Amino acid sequence: MKKTVPESLEDLALLRRWGAKICLESRTEKEIVAFEHDRVCRDGVRLSVTFSGMCDHDPFSFSKTYARGHNPCCVKAAARALIIANTRLKRDYDDLEKTGVVFKRIMFNAAEAFPEMERAILSKNQPGAMEFAIRLARLGEPVHADMRLSYRPLADEKAPPRRMTASFTFFHGRHSYREERSFGTLKEGLPRAETAALFSSANRRIEAIRLQLLQTGIRINTAVFSMRDFETECVFPYVPLSSAEEKPLLNICN
Repeated sequence: MKKTVPESLEDLALLRRWGAKICLESRTEKEIVAFEHDRVCRDGVRLSVTFSGMCDHDPFSFSKTYARGHNPCCVKAAARALIIANTRLKRDYDDLEKTGVVFKRIMFNAAEAFPEMERAILSKNQPGAMEFAIRLARLGEPVHADMRLSYRPLADEKAPPRRMTASFTFFHGRHSYREERSFGTLKEGLPRAETAALFSSANRRIEAIRLQLLQTGIRINTAVFSMRDFETECVFPYVPLSSAEEKPLLNICN
């Protein structure tokens, strides 16, 4: 006797091949669960999808787990769980479409799956935020970024060494994530040629990052470390996001 009520995606595909008429809807769900890690009970997250509908005249409903992760407030853990879940879900959707099942694709959304991240504040440096933003963009999520440069003193001295620092803030819906990166240290008495080389190297690295972000669909402004501005203690050159793609890079060694 043939099974008429599917209990899995494999059942759905098999029944469709047998000629059953399938009406399918999907709903993403997130559940906070407890699990043991290193002999310590921790909160984790489970991302699953509930598939429901009609198979001929029989209603059905079943769920499938697509990812599990620990520490749902961690940027890297959230990114990992989201990427794994959507990759697996896309593969299942592709397989279903090959059998002729008609449905609407519903993917896991970062803002809905991990609302805890809304508490992220701009003043906090979050290692891994750039990687998270890139992965969101590759999933088709709208992400844009703002890049700001500064020269951070490393000691409480009259002329302390200064670190060339870039602060990247990524905006995704109501959420924002910030990551800072260092691009070299400027010291008093350093020969001008060596200082110029530091500026040139830093700006090449920043431009490489900017191009990588643009290639993944993340809009970002142009900014460069200026040797002349540093020496005169002026604000670094900054191009607003709206015109970032229309203006060339400024001269990095004046």
